Amino acid sequence: MRGRFCRILPRIALQETTVLSPHEFTTLMVIRDAPDQIEADRLELRTLLDLRLVTLEQTAAGGQYARITPDGKAVLKAVARLG
Repeated sequence: MRGRFCRILPRIALQETTVLSPHEFTTLMVIRDAPDQIEADRLELRTLLDLRLVTLEQTAAGGQYARITPDGKAVLKAVARLG
């Protein structure tokens, strides 16, 4: 399974293999389906930001919301194929 994610995320230069935790996968799925349900101070969100699987976008009102990146979509697509 690790090898698949390394091929999915070729643009992310990692020194070692990164495996997302179940909480990080869940957070990624929630951001895809209901981004307004994620609090900005979640530890899992920080990891996803560091891996460039999500970004934080500014709202017109000055707030922020999480948005899944193309790499994040690719990870979820690959996981869906495994199931």
